Amino acid sequence: MKIDIDNNLIIPGSLEISDLKAIKVIGEPNKVEDFLQGQITSDISLLNNGASQLSCICDHKGQVMADFIVLKQDNEFFIIIQKDFISIFTGELEIFAKFGSVSFDVCDHKIIGEIYNKGDSDNFYYSNDEFELNLHLKKSNYKNKNSINLDMWNAANKILGILHLDKSDSGKFRPLEINFDKQRVSFEKGCFRGQEIVARMKYLGIDRRKFCTFIVNNDFVENNLGEYSKLRNFDFGPDKRSNISCISPYISHGILNELEVIDKALKKFSFSKNEKFIQEVLWRTYWKGWLELRPNVWTDYIIELKIIREKYKDNKDYLNAIDGNTNIECFNEWVKELKEFNYLHNHTRMWFASIWIFTLNLPWQLGAEFFMKHLYDGDAASNTLGWRWVAGIQTQGKHYLASEWNIKKFTNNRFNNINLNENAPPKVSEKIYKAVLKDFSNPVSSVSYTHLTLPTSDLV
Repeated sequence: MKIDIDNNLIIPGSLEISDLKAIKVIGEPNKVEDFLQGQITSDISLLNNGASQLSCICDHKGQVMADFIVLKQDNEFFIIIQKDFISIFTGELEIFAKFGSVSFDVCDHKIIGEIYNKGDSDNFYYSNDEFELNLHLKKSNYKNKNSINLDMWNAANKILGILHLDKSDSGKFRPLEINFDKQRVSFEKGCFRGQEIVARMKYLGIDRRKFCTFIVNNDFVENNLGEYSKLRNFDFGPDKRSNISCISPYISHGILNELEVIDKALKKFSFSKNEKFIQEVLWRTYWKGWLELRPNVWTDYIIELKIIREKYKDNKDYLNAIDGNTNIECFNEWVKELKEFNYLHNHTRMWFASIWIFTLNLPWQLGAEFFMKHLYDGDAASNTLGWRWVAGIQTQGKHYLASEWNIKKFTNNRFNNINLNENAPPKVSEKIYKAVLKDFSNPVSSVSYTHLTLPTSDLV
């Protein structure tokens, strides 16, 4: 859309914005800047004196609690914020402010909004090819120059796609769900509250709200969830995943949690239709709990991996395996798929691990590391313990052996040349890990599931 300033669609001018208030951040200049840089989403190191920038604060889950404009005027920092959000802003940051040796003062300054023709100002918080917007403060006796009204100001903000939240929206959205990531978030500056979740959503390429909608309404739920138990073991290829949900990356990175997924599924179908799907979702939770109670399993894995990595760094069988250059066609294709898509079907992961350990005769520790390097949903507990289980040391003496007929059946005969060691004995480990008792008490969840069970034969 081209904005014709000369024809008064958007005209240069200024106005006092009575719905906004200024919060002065008080403290030593370096402490104020360090405090804001570590708490808000924008990069204030880029803010020149007299300039302003869009920003917001998130909670530790990445949910936007309040949006505002940061103004640097007379080398002091001000938060220009809607009146309804003052208590939220100060309440969210009060405890952190004490540690940062800063405080807040709600000022009586007048908030002046200004619209400039493109290039007429060096300071602006947002612009397009035609006009620019900025804010500044005046204490008293200010008279607008080329006065504009609030409708014009709001229209200019809307044309630039600038969204301001209502108080009722606080804590409901993450930045990527409402396009705040394009205006208010710096992914280069480092940490801010909720940064890990926000960054994960960005680099996974999908937002949580869209994905929750996917869980409920996608073809998987509508057409395939009822058949999940029958179809879940089939790997039809990376371009045919409708028989599985593919939600694991979003659970691993905290964008979704297990109970949320289960709740969404149960709102669509009964437990009897969802039982197998729910079990699979909860396996990840089970593995996390198992490993947390036995932390030495992880410690020993890291120690062993360091030694084995050095031993095998020039091993031709290992190098051929990670390059997908073995004599096993399906394995080579899975290596390429893993590197390209950062994902493998769960059944395929079992085949892959079995071939790695029992046919290629490579250490399971290196295989687990290879997965963690490439999987979007790589989870320390599920991955490490899954490889141990395939090898036969997680459940002592019970290993998983891939077979030609099983691979052909569940890949719809996509592969040939599947020559495997189908008679290998399980690996042996003399180490026994006893559970360390911990207090896992949590507030009772609002979602209650009284009939969820995992196969007891697999619990160790």
